[in-house]
Amino acid sequence: MNKLVKAVLSLIMLLSIVSCADEITSGGGGPVSFQLALGIAGEDKALNNPSSYLIFTEARNKNERVGKSGLLVINIGLDEYGQPMLRAFDLCCPYENRANIKIKVNNKDLKAVCSECKSEFDILNGIGNRVSGPAGRGLFFYRIRSEGDSFYRVYN
Repeated sequence: MNKLVKAVLSLIMLLSIVSCADEITSGGGGPVSFQLALGIAGEDKALNNPSSYLIFTEARNKNERVGKSGLLVINIGLDEYGQPMLRAFDLCCPYENRANIKIKVNNKDLKAVCSECKSEFDILNGIGNRVSGPAGRGLFFYRIRSEGDSFYRVYN
């Protein structure tokens, strides 16, 4: 019985590792390390406003990386302390999966749309899930952490 439990647990761990690896590599994504400055004089201060977003297609210095196609960073609202809740997505469409084909934001409803396959993604919910079109999954997303007073890091 003890061997059976160990075997089942080993199988579950193996499957979870494989499924996570598939999620991380499918449909885009690339190395990311990008600092956001949201302070009063910060170059990214627009992200302090809910529903605002910024697009970054190039690193600002030699140590930064912006993923496969660039970054879309959106403020999906404020937390209970009045701090911005930021989410970051790769600009690469998961269906097209080519760095030169980038999603664009429709300002009317804040949906991201691929100009090539016309897939639509909900970004305001912070998940980037597919709403319509041939894409089989949502946008690739990156982690964001606070680095002190009004500074945030997008990373993977």
